[in-house]
Amino acid sequence: MGRRKSVVVVGAGIVGCAVAEELTRDPAIGVTLVDKGSLPCAGGSSSHAPGLVFQTNPSRALSQFAKYSVRRYHELSHGGADGFSPVGSIEVATTPDRLADIHRRHGFATAWGIPSRVIDSDEVVRRFPIVDGSAVLAGLYVPSDGLAHPTVAIAALLEVLASRDVPVLGSTEVTGVDVHEGRLRGLSTTAGDIGADAMILCAG
Repeated sequence: MGRRKSVVVVGAGIVGCAVAEELTRDPAIGVTLVDKGSLPCAGGSSSHAPGLVFQTNPSRALSQFAKYSVRRYHELSHGGADGFSPVGSIEVATTPDRLADIHRRHGFATAWGIPSRVIDSDEVVRRFPIVDGSAVLAGLYVPSDGLAHPTVAIAALLEVLASRDVPVLGSTEVTGVDVHEGRLRGLSTTAGDIGADAMILCAG
């Protein structure tokens, strides 16, 4: 068996933790996770992000990523709290052009396997009463969209990484990158040097 590839993930928010967790499923990859903030809530955008997850996109690849994210967040929980709330989403149309776009987006969702419906203004108001129904022509309703809870997901993912003996370095700032003949050799940090074949930047 060849040498394990060494990857440093910089940034331990929801993206960095998710990337690290995915990589550690491959036994041929050794991962180190680094963040300059204290963990589990390092103080970046994941600490206060609203966590909205919309799956419909003209790009099939981006929609597939979003669908996978929803499935993965559904699997995560910590301290009795769930990592995802499937509250659904409604995009509203108030102009004919926007109405045409709503129908296009419904077509994308259908093509990419995302259940959705174009709903009339009465149903928009029933589902979201603060909307002025007189201004709404229709809405695109996607029931499986919702809210990811970043701090819950991060705590759950850090537990998974700990169970896999992944080095997780909080309060550790990256101060330099060692590149030799066009190839990464490692990173300098406030906790010392880390050898690496690759770096994935997930900070902000």
